[in-house]
Amino acid sequence: TGEAVPLTDPRVRLVFPSMGRRGTEIISAICRSVGIDTVHQPPATAETLARARAVASGKECVPALLVLGAFLEYFAKEPAQSERVYVLFMPLTTGPCRTGQYAVFYQNLFQELGYRNIVVLSPNADTSYRELGPSFSRHAWIAIVFADYLKDIEYALRALAADPAAAMAEFEAIWQEVIETAVKGTGALMGRIGGWARRIGRIQLAR
Repeated sequence: TGEAVPLTDPRVRLVFPSMGRRGTEIISAICRSVGIDTVHQPPATAETLARARAVASGKECVPALLVLGAFLEYFAKEPAQSERVYVLFMPLTTGPCRTGQYAVFYQNLFQELGYRNIVVLSPNADTSYRELGPSFSRHAWIAIVFADYLKDIEYALRALAADPAAAMAEFEAIWQEVIETAVKGTGALMGRIGGWARRIGRIQLAR
């Protein structure tokens, strides 16, 4: 229609494919903290790949199909509503492969499938992915670094905890609190780092 609709409009839903469980969950929460209705897809499965291959040419690389399949799975479970606008998150980088062409491929494909209210959001590496503004980029960067550190801790606990099952149960409990807190913004996250660190520090290691 030519109408300019902000991401914070209640009709808009931002959809993230899986970019690794921790990172995807926390960036989705950060988007919600600034008023964007956001959902994210779980890690891909064999069914994800099969769903994408059913509508693709067969020449695409597997990563491209996994991301496409994630979007298709979302709309299979949550059929698109005509009054809404769906924004698919797919960053761009310079180059012929991966994110250099994914966004173009997906936009064209969804148009061919008959969707008129699905668009692809493509922040660009050439602008340091700042299309959503420097403030959002800063909060997103903090959240992703936070998730990366916790992922390192997760792997360490899997290998070194005296009781791995109990350690992972505590870690998952902390992670759920992290996501609930991230919805309130990165300031809230920073305010709780000390408490989470002390809880992790109390997990007994085997050596």
